[in-house]
Amino acid sequence: MERPGVGWSSPHRYERMADWATDVGHVADMLPADRFGVIGLSGGGPYTLACAALMPDRVVGAAVLGGVAPTHGPDAPVGGLAALARPFNGVLSAISGPFTTVLDLAVRNVLLPVSEQAAGLYVRFGPEADRAVLGRPEMMATLVGDLRNAAADQFKAIIFDVVLFGRDWGFQLTDIAVPVWFWHGDADFFVPLSHGEAMAASVEGAVLHFRPGAGHLATLDGGVEALELILAAAKGAPGTDRDGQDAQR
Repeated sequence: MERPGVGWSSPHRYERMADWATDVGHVADMLPADRFGVIGLSGGGPYTLACAALMPDRVVGAAVLGGVAPTHGPDAPVGGLAALARPFNGVLSAISGPFTTVLDLAVRNVLLPVSEQAAGLYVRFGPEADRAVLGRPEMMATLVGDLRNAAADQFKAIIFDVVLFGRDWGFQLTDIAVPVWFWHGDADFFVPLSHGEAMAASVEGAVLHFRPGAGHLATLDGGVEALELILAAAKGAPGTDRDGQDAQR
């Protein structure tokens, strides 16, 4: 499953982040999947945490890679481009329709034709850890593919996400009672390390995997490890509790 408007998932404007967990529950019922894990990257982090908070009887574990922290309420850290969600929330809510149309046209006509070149520039000038990850052909192909697929339906998702980030999420991080692992680097200028640190401190027993020198996209490299931890948690394997001090910063 992809969050609303991302990839091939149709765009939908939720009133609050918690509403996403209800839809995930419906899909899990249809599969059927009584128990499952969730993983979210960047703006997918809040959607992942919503599932962890609201479905503790079904979510065996959650992993957040470079995830956005709440920008509203007591769980909100400061800093980074993600923090712009809060002060501009009202404006974006009011103009989201026309703005997403303009953004969509700009992306289709400007960004999409040069998506490979844009990704190449990030590899050339981005943080060293990101360059190493995206230097692998399969990772670069994933990035370019994501850019193209995101533009296939419109960029409403970006604006809708920002609006949701700036609202009360409908749950507190302290509500989460399932194993959660965070990955975050200290060279991430989109979502700074303070977001990962604040969330790991708020979720009881959470583990923060600190990546020195890693930017926003280098956390993708934690995906395999995240899957292994979630699968181990699903099997109830020893050593998968949330007290892994060796992994904490």
